[in-house]
Amino acid sequence: MSTWALLPVKKFTQAKSRLSPVLTPGQREQLTRWMVGRVVSVLAQSPMFAGVLVIGERLVDTGLPCTIHLADLGQGPNAAVASGLAVLAGRGASAALVISGDLPLLQADDLAAMMDAAGDKGMAIAPDRRGTGTNGLFLHLPTGFLPSFGPGSLERHLAAATSLGYQPAIVRRLGLALDIDDHADLAMLRRLDPGVDFRLNIREPEVL
Repeated sequence: MSTWALLPVKKFTQAKSRLSPVLTPGQREQLTRWMVGRVVSVLAQSPMFAGVLVIGERLVDTGLPCTIHLADLGQGPNAAVASGLAVLAGRGASAALVISGDLPLLQADDLAAMMDAAGDKGMAIAPDRRGTGTNGLFLHLPTGFLPSFGPGSLERHLAAATSLGYQPAIVRRLGLALDIDDHADLAMLRRLDPGVDFRLNIREPEVL
């Protein structure tokens, strides 16, 4: 099986605007770069991936066997992911893991769990920690599944999968669940990883 990772990466200088009340633009960019770097590092550690397709911000030195970059044409994240899946299928990839770039606690075991859970089902979904969004999708290719990321995406993804005859596995793991979007997410990361501010040279805000 030739499995690829698909990593959408929003322009670093425009990312994490919901953290603007507690982080400066420079701090938000620094945090985003660090998180994407963490995800890429974990992808590179895993022997399951033949390469990574990055949509949006161009990355260097991923450490993966092969890295392909696609420009984000501004048609929204779902159109970008759908086009990326089509590109991978056209290159002969037999499976793809669509993974969020803001998972600071992600581990290689989390990725292996996604692949193992998919098994014969052909599909696995990793919800966010609130149980409403989607941080990871493992799909066999080619597929007629259309991504529907955004608020409430888990329910939409489950419905779309069912309509195609899939019974997707649901993978609930902290490394896949904790994405950093708002103050509460950042506060949870600080509790679980007290050294994160020191490493990023980010001062603790007065109010979260």
